[in-house]
Amino acid sequence: MSPHTAIQLREVVVKLSRNGNTSQEISALLSIGKTTVNNIINKFKTTGNVADLPRRGRRRKTTARVYKLIRRKSVVDVGKTAGMIAQELRDENLADVSRITVSRRLRDIGLFG
Repeated sequence: MSPHTAIQLREVVVKLSRNGNTSQEISALLSIGKTTVNNIINKFKTTGNVADLPRRGRRRKTTARVYKLIRRKSVVDVGKTAGMIAQELRDENLADVSRITVSRRLRDIGLFG
């Protein structure tokens, strides 16, 4: 299944399949590949859902709360470096994050530290 197939389109594929259309007919009707149609139908049969499943990988250490703290500390004192913010968060027992993590989160937010 194409990673960019919209969920609404996936739902249409399942509805057409349940109405008795073949994967070849669905493919021609919606102008998507037959393999994509088959993958969507198989996914629905196994999971009962067409939504994306959670991906593998490590979860982020920073929460929404930590994002706000980093942003606030950076905006209040624009001269603070990422290392200084990380140290403050550790000293105040708010979050145990590295300088690199703070720097990445500032970049995500649109600030540069």
